[in-house]
Amino acid sequence: LDPGYMPARNELDLVRHLRPASNLSGTYTYSHDSNDFTLRRMDLAAQKWTSPKMAWDLALGRHEFSTSNQDVFANAISGGADYRASDRTLFRGRIGVNFYDRGLGTRPFGGLGMEFLPSIQSRAAFDFNHYDLVYDVFTLQSLTIPVTGSTNVFGDPISINDFRGHYDYNTGGHWSGLADASEGFISDNNKRLAAHGELAFRIIKAP
Repeated sequence: LDPGYMPARNELDLVRHLRPASNLSGTYTYSHDSNDFTLRRMDLAAQKWTSPKMAWDLALGRHEFSTSNQDVFANAISGGADYRASDRTLFRGRIGVNFYDRGLGTRPFGGLGMEFLPSIQSRAAFDFNHYDLVYDVFTLQSLTIPVTGSTNVFGDPISINDFRGHYDYNTGGHWSGLADASEGFISDNNKRLAAHGELAFRIIKAP
């Protein structure tokens, strides 16, 4: 907080001008719920910063959804980019495709978003995403618009256009908080509203 503290000024200048680190990550996810729905997914992602402002990324995935005697598999591939317009502003975008078996075909997904830092203690984010609802609610029913007289035939997967806003604030002391709100427009003419807030108090403030 002391503007005349030269070591801190020098370090901040390095952070602003040096290229961020590139990264490679692998994730395995498994979940099972009381409705006998099981999700298994393997994802591999890589990100490469080509300049202090621009990063490109690529992701590959193998996803399995199952319930009772039904199984659905999907291969996913996606690519995206992050653009840091300034120290405070970051834009991001992603587009990809799910390749389903069982006659579900090829399904696109994607999103756009931005982050803005109003101050060193706060962050605001806004995002739009389009994706198949099975990745959100974890039911195979969300992979099909119901067909009259049948409960086991998969039709067109139900998708959602999801708009989301986020704000978090950390005082640097004992208090911090965050708030999220979203509105989703589902392809079966339903709509989903959600809100989430959290307030935290840090009992011990020490390294």
